[in-house]
Amino acid sequence: MPARHGKTLVELLVIISLTAVAMTVGARTMVVMMRSEQKGAQSLAATTTLSRLAREFRRDVHAAIDVEAAGVETVPNGTTELLLTQPDDSVIVYRSEPKQVHRVVYRGGRRHSREVFRLHSAHHRFESAADGNLVTLVHARRPSLPPGAEPDEGTVTVIRIEAVRGRDHRYTIPAD
Repeated sequence: MPARHGKTLVELLVIISLTAVAMTVGARTMVVMMRSEQKGAQSLAATTTLSRLAREFRRDVHAAIDVEAAGVETVPNGTTELLLTQPDDSVIVYRSEPKQVHRVVYRGGRRHSREVFRLHSAHHRFESAADGNLVTLVHARRPSLPPGAEPDEGTVTVIRIEAVRGRDHRYTIPAD
């Protein structure tokens, strides 16, 4: 009998089946890796934004000579505001809204600059001690959950960014 040089139909079907299984597993692995990379990039962006917000907040509060906080009762939509009067008579207003914090600098009654810190799946509020020296930005982050799932109390991460008003004025020499 002459030697065969080709493949049988059964061998071809086995090869096609194995290739299809390997491609399915590979495609699912790629989807998982892409989702993981996207979540990592979002987490890095949120961490960087929160770090910038904390640095600006502390710097502004440390330099402030007066602090005024407006709570949820006085500002609509459950937002809070913080007004920081600076030594150069400029006023910096922080306003928290769902998923973002606005920082607006007013000089001479006119808006000088504005910055928005977008922090998805987070809520913010400002607190001030009774004496007005300790000012706190409370950042509450909820993890991303599947649609329809309700977070429990243990899944909320709370970060408190605290600063002392007038701290930068400790070493200034009073004018005669």
